[in-house]
Amino acid sequence: MKGVIVGISGGNLDSTDSLNKYALSLTGKKHPHVLFIPTASYDADEYIKNIENYYRKLQCSVSVLCIIKKNYSEQEIETMFKKADIIYVGGGDTEEMLKIWRKRGVDRAIQKAYEEGKIMTGISAGTIIWFKYGFSDSDFFKNPNDWDYKFVKGMGNIPFAVCPHYDEDGRNQFDQRLKEMEIDGIALENNSAIVISDGKIFIKKSNDTAKVFLLKKSENGYYKREITNKDCFEL
Repeated sequence: MKGVIVGISGGNLDSTDSLNKYALSLTGKKHPHVLFIPTASYDADEYIKNIENYYRKLQCSVSVLCIIKKNYSEQEIETMFKKADIIYVGGGDTEEMLKIWRKRGVDRAIQKAYEEGKIMTGISAGTIIWFKYGFSDSDFFKNPNDWDYKFVKGMGNIPFAVCPHYDEDGRNQFDQRLKEMEIDGIALENNSAIVISDGKIFIKKSNDTAKVFLLKKSENGYYKREITNKDCFEL
């Protein structure tokens, strides 16, 4: 039994409100327990405060796994995941986040939680992690004056490359770079989400103008088509 992934492209807590509430509804609980993982933001205090306030207003309890700022035993990490009904992975530096996770075993813990049926959600980096590759701005966090987008390796549950924030400047490089990678891809504009449930993929939007695209290899090269709310296809 696997859980459900609700991977949000981008936006703020207000603009993605309906997507966040949709993910919460999948828990089937009135007062779900949210585990927030802010590794990609380097455990940023303001980000943590905003998430805690947001979910508590929705009658949720919230715990935070600050893997950078605190030391946890493997047992403590396992207990936090077991307690959670839904796991929210925050945005930021995907590459550094996964590097830290792999050292501390968080990647294994989150994978186990997913396989045990937990609801998984998150934004930007929190979406990329589930894909084979993500088109990431991770180098910006290391050198903001000299960087470019690049593919970072995710955990590979979804055998595609993904580009969040597809409607932002520079992200359209994804199309050409994807062809060089020779892999199928999904591009999500802000305020949209990809949902993976029971081996099927569909999308949700918090803004009707947001678009999601499938870029797929064919005998004649790549083709690109918009995925609508009515589409549903096999993983």
